[in-house]
Amino acid sequence: MSKLITDTIRHTGGSADNITLDGSQNVTVEGNLTVDGTIVGGGKILQVVSGTHSDITSTTATSWTDVDSDVTLNITPASTSSKIFVTGQLQGSCDNNAYASVFRDSTNLITATGSTNRIPAVRDYQDYDEAAYTTVLGVINIVDSPSSTSELTYKWRFYSRLGTTFTINRADESTDAVYRVHPNTTLTLMEVSA
Repeated sequence: MSKLITDTIRHTGGSADNITLDGSQNVTVEGNLTVDGTIVGGGKILQVVSGTHSDITSTTATSWTDVDSDVTLNITPASTSSKIFVTGQLQGSCDNNAYASVFRDSTNLITATGSTNRIPAVRDYQDYDEAAYTTVLGVINIVDSPSSTSELTYKWRFYSRLGTTFTINRADESTDAVYRVHPNTTLTLMEVSA
């Protein structure tokens, strides 16, 4: 194996060094750098968009409805090969079946493959023990592959199957007391290079 050991490279017709390597393995290129092959080393975070919804919010909607503009986020990928890492949480409760999920435009990121009746959702927020102080936490961590360089909209959506009040960011019981929680709904998008 051959090894070239140097700290500078200069073109024979140049008057200054074109490439400089220092003792810390940093490389400085003077002028333009053209690469004809593929630069290896994807997986970099290219941009981050995030939102937090802290208001106590309720719905009796029986079909998917937007939670709030605070957790409706726009992102424009730099490349069709980019992935979007979607992470967030929504905490709430309902006396009957209630659901929440994150959508990209009109596409639900949760799928119910192999099922014709199950609800594609982060979770069911039914308060199973029917205690008024209980909240249920739903978390999403998913890598989406939109294959697009157009602006995309990601958002939390929710609904109550039977129209029973579904409340998020607090328990069913509404006493403003030191022993009650007030969680926040969050959504974060990270574009990851391929």
